[in-house]
Amino acid sequence: MVNGANRDCEALASMDFGVLAMGAVPIRAGFQGGGQCNITVTIAGIVFTPGSYAYCDADGILLSRAEIDPGF
Repeated sequence: MVNGANRDCEALASMDFGVLAMGAVPIRAGFQGGGQCNITVTIAGIVFTPGSYAYCDADGILLSRAEIDPGF
């Protein structure tokens, strides 16, 4: 999930994982430094905590505290 725009949409679409972003942009952003791991992040009022599961498809995102059995 990208809380902003991403680029290289064609390359991302060919990878074996989903990418959801707010939009696309043709120019590269400036490098802002390294990232952080295992932190709580809030996007649009939704709190993503370490250890939670996010399931994405073309329609949206489902957030769960527990892993969901894909055979439901």
